[in-house]
Parts: sequence; structure tokens; C-alpha cells
Amino acid sequence: MTPRARSALAGAFVALVSLLLCSQPVWSLDWGWHLATVERLLAEGRIPTDDIFSYASNHPYEPVHLLFQLLLGGLVRALGLELGLSSFRWLAGAALGVVLHASLRRRGAGAGPSALLALLVVAASEHRVMVRPHLFTWIFLPLLLSGLLAYRDGRTDRLAWLVPLFLAWTYAHPAAVYGGLALLGFVGVELARWLLASPRAPSGRRLRRLVGWGLAALLCLNAGPLGPGLVPYLLNHARLQRELHNQELHALLPPYSPGQALGLALLAGGLALALRRWRRLDLTLSLGSLSFLGLALAVARELPLALIVGALTVAPHVGAATRALRRRAGGGAVLALGSLAILPVLQTAWRLERDRGLLRVGLRPGRYPVGAADWIERHRPRGRIYNTSGAGSYLVYRLAPRRAGGPGWQVHTDGRMPMFREALREAREGFALVERRWRPEIVVVDFLHGPFEAHRFEAEPTFREHYRLVHVSAGGKVYLRLGAGNDALLAREGYEELRFVGTFWPGRRERAPDGGWIQPLPPPRNPARLAAEAARARRLDPSLGWLCPRGPQAASAGDQGLLRRGFGQ
Repeated sequence: MTPRARSALAGAFVALVSLLLCSQPVWSLDWGWHLATVERLLAEGRIPTDDIFSYASNHPYEPVHLLFQLLLGGLVRALGLELGLSSFRWLAGAALGVVLHASLRRRGAGAGPSALLALLVVAASEHRVMVRPHLFTWIFLPLLLSGLLAYRDGRTDRLAWLVPLFLAWTYAHPAAVYGGLALLGFVGVELARWLLASPRAPSGRRLRRLVGWGLAALLCLNAGPLGPGLVPYLLNHARLQRELHNQELHALLPPYSPGQALGLALLAGGLALALRRWRRLDLTLSLGSLSFLGLALAVARELPLALIVGALTVAPHVGAATRALRRRAGGGAVLALGSLAILPVLQTAWRLERDRGLLRVGLRPGRYPVGAADWIERHRPRGRIYNTSGAGSYLVYRLAPRRAGGPGWQVHTDGRMPMFREALREAREGFALVERRWRPEIVVVDFLHGPFEAHRFEAEPTFREHYRLVHVSAGGKVYLRLGAGNDALLAREGYEELRFVGTFWPGRRERAPDGGWIQPLPPPRNPARLAAEAARARRLDPSLGWLCPRGPQAASAGDQGLLRRGFGQ
């Protein structure tokens, strides 16, 4: 088999396994407002800078994801919602694997070692492959670094590609700033080599070309919709996320998820292998690896970027070690090294068994308030919606104001920062503050938040006195205010005994960490009525099989498993 054929075969294998690794049902929450923004952009013919989806936003809308939004909107319009969302994840996973494989081969790792490294990186990053724009940064970063290294090593004289790359990056995701920092670091190292007259220093002409095209690329960071405000936006966004204790910005501390553990093991193994040949370490990439590793230690969600740069750093050393093994021990040793590829394959097989399918198309059951949005569209209750953050983005997609082509409701928040900074703080203060400020008539609560976390209002007397449950389904609950013009709906649809605090209902108990019992809701006043209401809810949504399955008094700590299976989490 020719080297080109081996490379093509390895690339196709990487693309297939990467696609399968990323083929779970869609579970990320942000795609709803992205799709609603596309519809608004097409309807108005301009880039929006204000928010019409929410009445509680206190900050201008900052359009920093336009390329992602247009691509996602095009896929959904062409293929439908569920296939369009799923195909984005499939394409992103396969593209990441293929780009990594090609970039690692350009570093001299060989087709087999490049495939192994690429698959290990994708397997360790799979938990962050979402329908979100950060995947553009994952794909553009190895393209940037491998192209710069090819120029530095004399394999190409072209640098004009930096401009379209940075333009696309700037319009796809604000982390284009990371690319700018990587480019600055690369140019700085090359300039230092030239000033110190290093044996590997670039010529003056090549250095001038690098500096000139690098400056042109960095200027592209100011050519997006925010102009020179992109860097301040990113810094302000990170500051607010930390201020509001956003879970995505937690440090990379134990206990680690399987993906994080695999990623850290990959970094450690690659570092150990590279240090054995420390005289041949690439100074530029080594500094980049340390920088991105520091970023990952501070912000766990950036670990995939550290893995990508780390793989590029160790690629030639892995290739050299593989060739040495082949010379010394023959094909058996190389096969033993290649057996590491079984890790992503096993991870794929485990996922296929868990999700009961090869390519799972559509939304993860119970993750979105689909039934709640259906109920609101069907019954059209009067008044203003207040919602928890986990439900907001989907509700924006389904219930957007008519100006954006929707049925006509504004939501309270979808959790974006800094747009909803005050709304997120407000949720932590208690529902009495919400009552005084907004006095909503409709409340939509998702099942994703814990009963004792940010949204505690279902347990508050103020809420229980003024609202009654009218709908429950696997993804959310709908409450209506008493005496606010929806009396007919309340009389026909309201539940009297069926109540909730987060995932708890009357009679359901949960084991506390100290061995006691948590029972946040008192036993039902009328168990027979509760059983009838639970049966009605299960009839309307069969996925609610976990709700009082054998009567309210039978609920126990074991129902947590039923709960997870019912929600598909």
C-alpha cells in the first residue's frame, strides 16, 4: 500500500470513529437562541444589536457567533431541527479528527501515530462536543499552528491564508482571541531567534513576511461586528462568569470525569515521551503547551485546547518512537502501541450500548421543555412568562416574539452573560423579589436544576400561595398565577395535590448524605387524588413513568434511578 493510500485510509478511520464518538443525542442548551437569532437576522436583514427575546436583559446583544449561527441555521432549514442539530455535531467531530490527523502528519508523526493521537484527543474531548460555537476554535487552532510551523520549517512560503482564517474565526467565536495570542507568541519566539542569531533563526525576509501577515491577521480581530470591542467583551464575559459562579469556569480539580482523566493521562504520557528527547523539543510549541495547560488548569472546559497543542508538540516524538520500535522489535511492538486506539473504540462501543443506537438523531429525552412549550402554544395562557435559565434558550426558539417570527412571548432569561446578569442574581435572592419586580402570570421551571440550587422558589410560601401547577412533562413544569385572567385554564388543567420542589413530589423521599432522609414536601392531604393526578400526568406524557409509579407512599431513594432514566440524563 502506498503512503498516500495509508494516509487516506487512516484519515477515513479517524473521521468515522470521531463521528461515532460525537453521535449522542443533542443535550447542550444554547442552540435555541442561536437559531432564533438566525431567523431574526434573515427577517430583518441586519445584524441584531438589541434583545427582543427577553424582557429582563440589561445589556446589548453582542453578535459574536454569526458564522456558527448561519451554518447551524442552514443545516436546520435544510434537514429539519433534530437532524440539523445532530449533523452539526457529527460534522464537527469528524472535522476535528480529520484536521488533527492531517496536522499531526505534517508534524512528521506518520499516518498510524497521527491517527492514534487524533483519536485519543477526540475521545478525551468528546464530552465538550456540543452544538456550540467553541468547536470552531478547536478546528481553527491546529490549522493555525500547523500552518505557522510549516512556514517556519521552510515547507511553504504562503501566509496569506492567515487573513481569511482569522476573519472566519472572529465571526464564529470570540475565542479567536486565543488564536491571536498564539500567533503573537509564535512571532515573538521567531523574533527572539533572529535577534539572538540562533542557528535556526529565520532570514530577515521571511521574518518580515511573518510579521506583516501576522499584523494583518491580528487586525482581523477588530474587523468583526464588535470592532475593537472583542477583547474587552471576552474579558468582561469571563469576569462576570466568575462573579456569578458559573460552573463552566471551575478549575481542573479532582475528581475527574473519564474524559478529563484520559486527557490528563495523554498529556502526561506525551510529556514523558518528549522529555526523553528534550534536545529536540520544539521551543515554540512547548511554550504554547504550557500556556494552554495553565489555561486548562484554571478553566477546565479549555482542556481540549491544551490536548490539541500538546498533541502537536509530541507528534514528532511519537513518530520517532514508533519508527524505533519497528526497527528494534518489529511489527508486534508497533501493534501493541497501536492497541491504545482501542480506548476511543471502546468508548464509542460503550456509548452505542448506552444510547441504544449507532447514530442517535435528535434531542436527548427530558433535556428540553418540549411539552411545556407545546402546552403554552396550544392553550395560549395570558400574561408574562418567568422561566428558569435551563428552559430559556429552548423557549426562545419556540415562543419568540412575532417580530422574530414566533408565536409572541418574551422569556425572562436564557442565562447568557452579561445580558442577564441581574436576572441571574435575582434568582438567588428569592421569588419575593421576582414578584415585586415582574409579577409574572406564567412560570416555566426546568427539571435540570437542583431543588436547593439557584431556583428555590417552588419551596417558597410566596410562590405556593399564588401559583398552581397546570402542566408537567419530562422536560419541565408550567405554573399559572391564581386570579390573573387564566381561571378557566386553571379549573380545567390545574393540579391540586401534585406539587414539586425541583425533582421532588409529595411522598417522595431521598436519602441525605448523613444517612437520614430528606423530605422537602409533606405527604399528600388526599393520596387518592394525588394518585389520580399522577396517572393523568403519566397519560399525557408516558415518559413520566418515574412519577409515583406505585402510589405516592412507595417513592423512595431508589426512585433516583427511575428519575434519571425518565429524563434521559
